[in-house]
Amino acid sequence: MKAHDSALIEKLIATLERMNLDAYIEHVTNRRRMIWMNLFYGMLRGVGFSFGFTVLGAALIVLLRHLITENIPLIGGFIAEVIHAIEERM
Repeated sequence: MKAHDSALIEKLIATLERMNLDAYIEHVTNRRRMIWMNLFYGMLRGVGFSFGFTVLGAALIVLLRHLITENIPLIGGFIAEVIHAIEERM
């Protein structure tokens, strides 16, 4: 083996140690932990999606109500019907 190859291997080993590759491999190979972590992350994503949709929906309704109170021609009547239909279903 050449000195250059040995230095390259030592550099690679040092890089892998800094990456904590052994801990990552242990984490990935533990199936029970992976299932629970993916389930947990999926639930968090679902809650985040629901929260974000609620905030954006509320902002849209506030904007639409503002447009109706401003009584913008043509759009105001259509938006009033949409909001009325939404409020009936709530």
